[in-house]
Amino acid sequence: LTAASCVYNVSASDVLVRTSTVTPGWRGTVHMVREVAVHPDYSPDNLFLANVALLKLRKKFTFGKQVTPITLWPRTPHIGSEGFTTGWGTACDQNSEISRKAHLKKSFTIPVVIVQPRYCFVINNRTYLMCVSSTTKLSSSGCPMDIGALLVINKKLAGLNLLTINRAFSVFTSISPYIPWIKSAAFRPHS
Repeated sequence: LTAASCVYNVSASDVLVRTSTVTPGWRGTVHMVREVAVHPDYSPDNLFLANVALLKLRKKFTFGKQVTPITLWPRTPHIGSEGFTTGWGTACDQNSEISRKAHLKKSFTIPVVIVQPRYCFVINNRTYLMCVSSTTKLSSSGCPMDIGALLVINKKLAGLNLLTINRAFSVFTSISPYIPWIKSAAFRPHS
């Protein structure tokens, strides 16, 4: 799963999935994508509605120590729920771009907590969105390059990163409203 805004109007042949590494662009195993399934209600004119896409691979993953399946969180997490996301965090430079040095470094997990929606002023009571902030002073909530990053709570996939605001807060879409579509898209035959 990823954010639809990351792969909208992108051909499956132009998308690769890399596993078993936390370093961008090298090492690990590269998987070719067979199909990019974007939620039918997604529109690039509305970043927040149905911004979910499923990448269907040509070959199945081999699960092991470094690659494991994840369960989908069945409901929108409550304010105060803690989890983690992955990203570049403090590796972003002043222009919110990942620095050249960061490309040589590993990504890391950022401990986060779901906070009041008012901190992410763009949410406006949308129940399918969550406002998330880092729980430590050592790392920011994320980097604008982290769009599509996962929010994991209790070892379950709860959301996808859509937007980072001043590197202090991130807006995530909740996975739970889209589970029926995800299951349908996952098991639909390739067209």
